[in-house]
Amino acid sequence: MTKSHPELKIEIARLEAESERVRRFELPTVIAELNLLIERYQLTESMIFGAARSGTPGKPKTVMVPKYVDQVTGNTWTGRGPTPAWLSEALSAGTLAENLLVS
Repeated sequence: MTKSHPELKIEIARLEAESERVRRFELPTVIAELNLLIERYQLTESMIFGAARSGTPGKPKTVMVPKYVDQVTGNTWTGRGPTPAWLSEALSAGTLAENLLVS
């Protein structure tokens, strides 16, 4: 007999719930087995997951040089992204942006 769409959705939800219960039940055993193998073979994180990579692969990390500096506090801004509060406040107080450029 063919089941209706609502009946299938109910069965799917029941099976997903049952699958999650079984997974939670099996998880401690799986973790214990993994820990045993890690210890037995002296595995390290990098051996399992590979060398840690940061940023986009193949693209060198760009170092941003500050463009503006507050001589009093030492705060800097590269000129990229949102204007920081310290710069907005300085400009509102009448300071010229040219006076805050890094020399």
